[in-house]
Amino acid sequence: MRLAFAVQGDPQAGAEDCETIWRDPRLRPEGVVVDAASKKFAMGVPLRQLLEDMGYSPQQQARILAEANPPLEVPVG
Repeated sequence: MRLAFAVQGDPQAGAEDCETIWRDPRLRPEGVVVDAASKKFAMGVPLRQLLEDMGYSPQQQARILAEANPPLEVPVG
């Protein structure tokens, strides 16, 4: 990404905290994903990590956490 920003003349070209978010290429039934997430939740895995593991984008994660009643955790970012 830094190269793309540099070509465009964007000041983010010098950013050191860029991260590419790769999508999981495996096709898994939703029930399997939810079952795994519920087991991880019971073990104490943070909700934000579970949402990431379930394939939600950072924007979707922030919206889910913010719209929960009451909000489940303060969105980061």
